[in-house]
Amino acid sequence: MQLQHIKPLDGVRAIAILLVLVWHYFTCQISEDMLTGPAVYLKFALSWTWSGVDLFFVLSGFLIGSILLRNKGSHNYFTTFYARRMLRIFPPYYLVLLVFVFVLASDLSAFLPWLTDDPKPLYAYFLYIQNFWMLNDMGANWMGVTWSLAIEEQFYLLLPLLVFLIPGRSLPGLLLAGIVLAPFCRALIPELGAYVLLPSRMDSLLMGVLIACYYLNGELQRFFDGKRAVLWLLLFILPLAVYALRLLRGEDIGGVFIHSLLCLFYGAFIVLALISPAGSFVTQFLSAAAFAFLARISYMVYLTHQVFSGLFHQLIRGQEPQIQTAADAWITLLALCSTILFSAASYYIFERPVLRLGKNFTY
Repeated sequence: MQLQHIKPLDGVRAIAILLVLVWHYFTCQISEDMLTGPAVYLKFALSWTWSGVDLFFVLSGFLIGSILLRNKGSHNYFTTFYARRMLRIFPPYYLVLLVFVFVLASDLSAFLPWLTDDPKPLYAYFLYIQNFWMLNDMGANWMGVTWSLAIEEQFYLLLPLLVFLIPGRSLPGLLLAGIVLAPFCRALIPELGAYVLLPSRMDSLLMGVLIACYYLNGELQRFFDGKRAVLWLLLFILPLAVYALRLLRGEDIGGVFIHSLLCLFYGAFIVLALISPAGSFVTQFLSAAAFAFLARISYMVYLTHQVFSGLFHQLIRGQEPQIQTAADAWITLLALCSTILFSAASYYIFERPVLRLGKNFTY
């Protein structure tokens, strides 16, 4: 059974990639010396934008969970799922990886140390297991962002089997147990490992699947009928709790509880997107054409935005991406525009034709 396209989720995906871009292109790059007055507080306010990946995880869990739950009884359940996933994920990923391998093997890497220094084993990138080598650092920035793709691939290997084997009535309880277990995993796994390994990040992914369970059977809509104010209240309170954790406990990336709060926050956001009436402000806003476009190209944007940033900053200024002058800001803007243009060309020329091949595989 084909999952009907839910337009507001395009807006959710677009917001997720925008958060990633703000984090890497503004929050991580801009020098404190460039900021005065309100701008200092703006940077602090945006210091949580690294959590765009958390939103991607919840959204991915919902979409993949919905597909699997709808098609659990299909005789092509595994074949179609994995064929379509490979056609969506592998071509752009391996294109970026192969260019990286070429740069490493050539003299070009000497001009791009920020992008190419300290790569993880190449076979790890090819097998989507590089996150196991990122327990202390992300390695070469060209492929640094791919830790999240490794987590998702590992999740895609496990979830179809879980959905297939576990009775529908027992699945929500198991998902909830995984969500509760995740912060304990973060408490036990040291340093960056708490951020880049599947057990410590499974709460966001499983939250998405849990939402899918109750959305598909209609219980989500019935429960929040006339109670959308509850979601708005959560969307107001949870960010305050995130900032409180940061200020009082110093929790940040990989923190024990901060990802649990973000999991709830982004889960509430996706629920609001799903149940808002067709003519409501939320639905119209999230269904905007600009968001739909950005959602389509978001995968390649995610894969290449650091590549373009490092490329232009190192070739033009001879330094890693940072904004200390107006000229640096223009270079970052050039990287952003190049990322968008390249990703759009990739989608319409390369990715979309490959995606159409997925129609040959049906449930």
